[in-house]
Amino acid sequence: IMARMRQEIKFCQRCHNVADTELCGICANTARKQDLICVVENIRDVIALESTQQFNGTYHVIGGVISPLDGIG
Repeated sequence: IMARMRQEIKFCQRCHNVADTELCGICANTARKQDLICVVENIRDVIALESTQQFNGTYHVIGGVISPLDGIG
């Protein structure tokens, strides 16, 4: 099962969320506001925000912390 998961799970081409197709379910959902983007640090943040059912836009997962003062861009 783990080997199959590694082969089938990829990252969304648009937002970098986990997906099993080119676009994740959030980006592929035409009912969501595609012009409203919430930038989050990691996939766990997407899960947390989605659990509230209050955000109807899309996400951009940066995969880490941005800290210009620490030289992390």
